[in-house]
Amino acid sequence: MIDSRPMVETEKRLVRELVAYLKGEGVDIKGARGIEGLGAPPPIANDGYGSARPHRADVVGFDPQKRRIVFGLVRP
Repeated sequence: MIDSRPMVETEKRLVRELVAYLKGEGVDIKGARGIEGLGAPPPIANDGYGSARPHRADVVGFDPQKRRIVFGLVRP
């Protein structure tokens, strides 16, 4: 089950800060939870570690220089 709790203002602020930081590092942001104009990040399949449930990152992007997918999580 994906976390569908409404975001509190602290979480929104942290996601905005993370998006700004990653953009400054050259990451192309593909999705960010709760940020208008950006779609929601897709769920990430869990391969059996931890809770074994699918999870959703708060921010997902792509680093074109390193050619890597970037996942960002915020914890208030």
